[in-house]
Amino acid sequence: NNIIIINPDVSAKRLIENCLATISMPFTSTGLIANNLNKPSIFYDPVNYVQENDKFGSGVKIIKDKNILENYIKNLDHKFKKDL
Repeated sequence: NNIIIINPDVSAKRLIENCLATISMPFTSTGLIANNLNKPSIFYDPVNYVQENDKFGSGVKIIKDKNILENYIKNLDHKFKKDL
């Protein structure tokens, strides 16, 4: 019910500009683009593939734990509802 199919002709930048935040796998361009657009952005690494201070993260926070990810999403949800 929460899946939206996006036309593949839409650029990642345009899509991210219309998002509240991004959660990406390390180290995809979506996390870096969102970070450059000053959107909340994290990399989610549930399989512990990368180290948290990896230089390729370019300052994007890396979350490895599902519970921490859930709290991050709840905090985002609360922040955006508060700002509405």
